[in-house]
Amino acid sequence: MALRLRVLRRSSIRSAPPPWRIWRWSEFSMTSSLNLAPFLEVLLEPVPGTILRAQLRLGLQEALVNAVRHGNANDPSKCVRIRRIETRRWWIWQVQDEGQ
Repeated sequence: MALRLRVLRRSSIRSAPPPWRIWRWSEFSMTSSLNLAPFLEVLLEPVPGTILRAQLRLGLQEALVNAVRHGNANDPSKCVRIRRIETRRWWIWQVQDEGQ
């Protein structure tokens, strides 16, 4: 099996960053409540496709319910913070509660 390498000129390497370096993040905050439907729609806004969106929605809903119930002990004075990190290939949602 022959291995072919593509040699790039130095100028073309500098002109475009690698795909894994192109990312952005957004931060969200909500009061500790189980009324999650509108909030989930905002968090899943950049995700295309209905099947993938439904699967991610289930996972995010579980993480948020755990943060509200177990982390914040259903205390409405506490907040849940979410950071969404997006790249061309993947998304990460970091969920943080104010519990111990």
